Amino acid sequence: MYYDDHSYSGFATGVIAGAAIGAGLALLFAPRSGSETRQQIRHYGRKTMDRVSDAGDRLRARGSALADRGRDAASSAVARGRDAVSQMADRGRDAASAVADRGRELADRAERVASDLRDDAQEYADEVPVIGDAATSHGRGH
Repeated sequence: MYYDDHSYSGFATGVIAGAAIGAGLALLFAPRSGSETRQQIRHYGRKTMDRVSDAGDRLRARGSALADRGRDAASSAVARGRDAVSQMADRGRDAASAVADRGRELADRAERVASDLRDDAQEYADEVPVIGDAATSHGRGH
């Protein structure tokens, strides 16, 4: 439930103004002696102060509750932010690890292909006669 902070201050102002007006009217229309009127004014004054004090207590309690809610909300937002950053960092590390693994796989594959090419080249070189050897073998047979 939402409470407007101005409503509490308006309430307190209304209580004080009402008490002052009530005390003034009581003085005008009361058929009491001066001491009785002063006693009654003190009574209304104390009653008004009690009401103002109660209103202030309620206002302080409401302010404290709002401050607590604000602290809780801020703490929750910070925790969610930390979790999000942590998750992003984990994803980044996972992606970097996957790229590194794929890079190692490609390097291993390239090394195997290069080794196979060297082996094929060596086999081909072993099968092809050397030009000088081929000419000598042709001249002897004739």
